Amino acid sequence: MRTDVFFFGTVPMPDAGAAGPVPTERRYGVDAVRAGYENQVHWAETADRLGYDTFWSTEHHFQHEGYEIIPNLLMLGVALAGRTRNLRFGQMFNVVPQWHPIRLAEDFAMADLLTGGRMVFGV
Repeated sequence: MRTDVFFFGTVPMPDAGAAGPVPTERRYGVDAVRAGYENQVHWAETADRLGYDTFWSTEHHFQHEGYEIIPNLLMLGVALAGRTRNLRFGQMFNVVPQWHPIRLAEDFAMADLLTGGRMVFGV
């Protein structure tokens, strides 16, 4: 049986919830984004250690309110593959109109080769 995990890739939000600020009024800086990326590393290492198959993330751009902060899933996958042993990395999904088609194909192919075939293409 295959078991996958899915992460939107958000910053830590201690003030989230009904009593917190309206999401469109949230503003997070570089330190919060860095913490969000560190969380991705932590969860990928944990998922790998627990035997999950694929770690799925979403591509989003300019999300200053802290939701979905990963603009390049291929780069994330290569970085996380260097910190894990077996976990595969899926893009759920690449925002195709924001990529040049040849660049996306080349970047994915390179990421897949560098990770030993551990990338899963999602559009």
